[in-house]
Amino acid sequence: MKKLQVILLTFVILFSALGFANAQNGTPPQEPRIFSFIPDLTDSQKDKITDYHTQMLEKITPLQSEMQIKRAELNALMVKDSDLKEKESIVKEMSDIRFNIQMTRIEYHDNVRNVLTDEQKAIFDQHTIRRGNGRGQGKGYGRGCGNGYGRGNGYGRGHRFQGGNN
Repeated sequence: MKKLQVILLTFVILFSALGFANAQNGTPPQEPRIFSFIPDLTDSQKDKITDYHTQMLEKITPLQSEMQIKRAELNALMVKDSDLKEKESIVKEMSDIRFNIQMTRIEYHDNVRNVLTDEQKAIFDQHTIRRGNGRGQGKGYGRGCGNGYGRGNGYGRGHRFQGGNN
């Protein structure tokens, strides 16, 4: 059993390291999604937003890798007889990592918002409000708790979807 846990933890660490290495290999990051819904962005605005986006990814990627490692460590502790204090320590570390990720995203949001004009801010703010929890979950076409259409994880359109080509 212990050998299986060590192997599992080794694979998680390996894949986390590979993901981090892939993110750091010099390939340009994906273009920020803001470019698709904010009209009339100047080249200067696009450059600043891209820089902020890159900085955010550079901060978040190692934190996400660290979070995967902590999840694997906690899972390994959950399947063996271990001290509750040990599990509590890992959960607290995971909470700190989540906090740092969220604060990095908030910093990115504020930096982007400061680059925009008042008209662009209005669209950006509306998009932020409509986005919900950011996971595409809402009252859409989804199975919900049963079969057929109903509440639950749908196509990601949320409860405000008005139709059209989204």
